[in-house]
Amino acid sequence: MNKTLKIFPKDVLQNESVTLDWTFRLSFITDVVAGLMYLHNTVLQQHGRLTSKSCLVDKRFVMKLGDYGLPSFYNESLTKMEKHELLWTAPEHLRSTGPNGFLRGSQEGDAFSFAIVLQEIVLKESPYFMNDTNAEDIIKRVEKGERPPYRPIVSGANCPQEINFIMTSCWAESPAERLKFAQIRSYLRQLSKPIAEQLKRGESIPPELYDNVTIYFGDIVEFTTLSAASSPTDIVTLMNDLYVQFDEIILQFDAYKVETIGDCYVIVSGLPRRNGQHHASEIAKLALTLRSAMSTFKVRHMPEKVLQLRIGLNSGPCVAGVVGIATPRYCLFGDTVNVASRMESTGEPMKIQMTQTTQSILAFLGGFHMELRGEVPVKGKGTLMTFWLLGTNQSDEGELLAFIPSGRRRSRLPSNGLPPLWRTSAAKQVRHGVSQQRQREHKHKRIQHRFQHKQQDGSE
Repeated sequence: MNKTLKIFPKDVLQNESVTLDWTFRLSFITDVVAGLMYLHNTVLQQHGRLTSKSCLVDKRFVMKLGDYGLPSFYNESLTKMEKHELLWTAPEHLRSTGPNGFLRGSQEGDAFSFAIVLQEIVLKESPYFMNDTNAEDIIKRVEKGERPPYRPIVSGANCPQEINFIMTSCWAESPAERLKFAQIRSYLRQLSKPIAEQLKRGESIPPELYDNVTIYFGDIVEFTTLSAASSPTDIVTLMNDLYVQFDEIILQFDAYKVETIGDCYVIVSGLPRRNGQHHASEIAKLALTLRSAMSTFKVRHMPEKVLQLRIGLNSGPCVAGVVGIATPRYCLFGDTVNVASRMESTGEPMKIQMTQTTQSILAFLGGFHMELRGEVPVKGKGTLMTFWLLGTNQSDEGELLAFIPSGRRRSRLPSNGLPPLWRTSAAKQVRHGVSQQRQREHKHKRIQHRFQHKQQDGSE
């Protein structure tokens, strides 16, 4: 039996007898994103006609998409369409069709349409409800491309800041600046439970002190040189490909992507959800996986180019909070953040440098190979004792590649990629990896084991 009813979001959202808190609204948003991601990965490659009227709510309050595919049936001349039907249409498509042309679509256009649907879900009102302008004037202003672009008015009091960021990013004037749906899904997933609960209740998020976290800073080696040899479009495509892959990998760890600034990628573990001392091991394993992913990543416009990362880790206390209204950001503050950044900037290509604080936690937890680098001059801190993170005790190529999405793997690691650290000799592993205390423990176990064997031989 078909459980889908012909109930439009408007009938649910604007029904005063139905109470829709942010739990339901976030669920609707997630459903639309999942539907569009599915369509974008089929032969259709787009929806092309997304409006709130093409969304249906079933008996289980799951939002589903309709009115897609079979473009030959849907090619309507703009002159035959009602003006209010174009309120969800991206500006580039309004301009490219012409007065007698046919309405076209694209994945970027779907992102714009999704943002308008998102406004309907947030305000529980029709598109551009608070603008107090008729549909024809709205279409003209959107098509014209004003500065700033003409968009729905959504106040901070009505919209959680994280959702507002997704919405405003998706209706950006330039199609290249709009979020991809894989990124939107990652943002929705990464809304931690404590923050999501506060957003659902409509509460602001005050700054919070975390006693112990581990922070990852990473950037691309010689990114400036690479940018000079590439077009802006190539760079945008490169960064999008890379960060989408990174986002997918992060979802498999207890870690939170804080932000990306150019080629700099910042991750933290231990907040917003505290996890004891495991923040260090989560970031360490994540750093090793991201470094390994460089050997499998392919630059579209430079297929022979192998990207290299420079990574820095540090552990300690920090303050976290949401900053800004128009473009809100979940930011970290404190000396721990600054030192993590210095660990990256003073590091070396394809190496993971960490402070003694992080090294001490990993040595306590066990299972990691580390090597003393020595004292390194750090701006504002004098000299700091730092270490290289080399690998894990049980790490092998299969284990690292297991965290990398299968569609992005190569059949084997190339010779100029990540060196197989797990093949080093036992003596080298001891030199590079474990603290002196752990070495003494291993030696004691070996002696005890030999003594037991001698006792067994004597008894026989």
